[in-house]
Amino acid sequence: MMPPPGTGLAGAIGERHVICFVGLPARGKQFMAERLCRYLKFFHGAQCKIFDLAIPKLSTDEAVGDALGAYLEEEDETATTQLLRSLEGIEDDSLDRLKKNVDSGKIAIIDTSDAFKTQRRAWAGTSKETRWAMQKHLTSLRVRVKLLFIEVIVTETNLVRRFLRQRLAVGNDKDQQNAATNKDTSALEAKVDAAQARIKEFGRSYVTIQDDGSEDDLAYVKLINYGDKVVTNKIRGFLLMQIVKYLSHVHPNPRMVYLCRHGQSQYNIQQKIGGNPGITESGERFAKWLGTWVPANIWTTTPSSSEQLNEQGKGKNNKNNQNKTKTALGSPRKGIDEQGDGIDTEEDEEDSTTDKRKKKELNSVTLQPSTTLEILPPLQNSLPAKEPLDTLSSTASSNTKALAVAGANDICGANLHPDDEAVDPNTGRPLFGRIYEVYDVQTKTSRPAVIRPTRLWTSTLKRTIDTARHIPHPVLELRGGGVWHQMLPRVYRNLDEIFAGDYEGMTYKEIERNFGEESILRKKDKLGYRYPRGESYLDLIARLDPLMHELESYVEPLLVVSHQATLRIIYAYLVGLPRADAPKIDIPLHTVIRISWDGWQSFEETRFAFDEHDFQQVSQNDGQQFL
Repeated sequence: MMPPPGTGLAGAIGERHVICFVGLPARGKQFMAERLCRYLKFFHGAQCKIFDLAIPKLSTDEAVGDALGAYLEEEDETATTQLLRSLEGIEDDSLDRLKKNVDSGKIAIIDTSDAFKTQRRAWAGTSKETRWAMQKHLTSLRVRVKLLFIEVIVTETNLVRRFLRQRLAVGNDKDQQNAATNKDTSALEAKVDAAQARIKEFGRSYVTIQDDGSEDDLAYVKLINYGDKVVTNKIRGFLLMQIVKYLSHVHPNPRMVYLCRHGQSQYNIQQKIGGNPGITESGERFAKWLGTWVPANIWTTTPSSSEQLNEQGKGKNNKNNQNKTKTALGSPRKGIDEQGDGIDTEEDEEDSTTDKRKKKELNSVTLQPSTTLEILPPLQNSLPAKEPLDTLSSTASSNTKALAVAGANDICGANLHPDDEAVDPNTGRPLFGRIYEVYDVQTKTSRPAVIRPTRLWTSTLKRTIDTARHIPHPVLELRGGGVWHQMLPRVYRNLDEIFAGDYEGMTYKEIERNFGEESILRKKDKLGYRYPRGESYLDLIARLDPLMHELESYVEPLLVVSHQATLRIIYAYLVGLPRADAPKIDIPLHTVIRISWDGWQSFEETRFAFDEHDFQQVSQNDGQQFL
């Protein structure tokens, strides 16, 4: 057995790195820089900071150089640093440029939120001369620094125009965004044309990284059309390889991820942890509700009535609106390069379900979300008699209803409607989507809707597989050939619950009574504590790392049915919480959490809860809040 890791010893150990994003404007560089910063801090424990050349504090090249030097040369007095320096007898190594920095690693990311304003700056990297000047300056620092250039290249004109439309339509109010995109199309297109003219002018003086041998001494990556083609040069070392692998999956297209715990299990009732139990009757009711709710709310390209009511009922005192809390959308850049303290670790971790804890969790999110909680009615006895719940899956998978055509526009989330759908004159089938009879749990009525390809992940444990088993799996015929099996489950061992080792099948009261010393150790360091012969949250982060690469590459909506500890990590990463705060997050049972984002806006979160009374009863007394 390996010894349990400690948070003071965790992280990417090695040299300093400076990463500079270059390329034409409106390519999603700012978004990619922020995602990379979040990923490196969360999964590799590195200290990572974004240096935005457009902010007033960094308005001159001298100010940028001084800020980089102060950040990179500052010694991080972590447990690792102190331990190794004492073992090696080092008293003063400040002048040793070739030393290894034995802390959690430091990474500076150079980017700009206004490429036109900073185009001529030496640190912008827009020419061969400036790139060599950057390299020369960093070699003069008293610590070794590796410089990596990441050039984002987009050759598809239509893709650039779509991104410009999204960016120019962004506003603080959703109604303003809709008006800009739907009603004032001509004005928006005029703005897009003007922006493209400015980008063309920018490109006349911008010099791409040369592949003729003149810049072969530089470490660089060329990302062409977001991972369609990747060109690398002088990429050596584990961390640089991980950066290249991660960025080859990142793209600024709009996405939605749905997180859902399994239905109530037998161990939830007994307040036991771990194991592989099945779900209870309450969990089965939730599983059937989920099987009907998913097609109407995740598959469709038009909002369900519950979401329409959410928009129409603002300020009204109705049942669907009374439990809703909402905060304003944050700026995409806000807080990214700040080292937030997050949640107060002195507070009792058993208090994670209180309003105070939830408020602190939201405040510690890097990008402020728009959060909505919707309490939805149970499905018991609510379906029409002609379409009972137990036969829903078989009805949905019949051959006559299961085969249709889905095109690239639908996969990218085009706003389609059944009445507007183009039809292939040869086959009579829809070209960009398919019509599927979905059941709306809010209005208790069925309606035809255009559906899009979507994905489903579950763990290998019985309770998650049972929870997802009522979701239908129709087959979509793809325009380019082949078929798409809708939400065909991908079962991952990586998504299994944290392994409690010797304490599997025990309650936390039993652990505290029989193993009091271990209980104290875990309270001191919940992130790094490893159960005897089991796992820690750091182990969980390590095994979820590859899956996050996969998740970043998707454009289709994804539903993840998993467990509390696993979903805590995924949720914290997606919304920007520090990983030290992940073990304190409350992921309630019988609730679906939707997180959506794109390359120009901060994320938005909405929660859909199944049956308010049942939800409160099972989520607060399941013994899993201590996991």
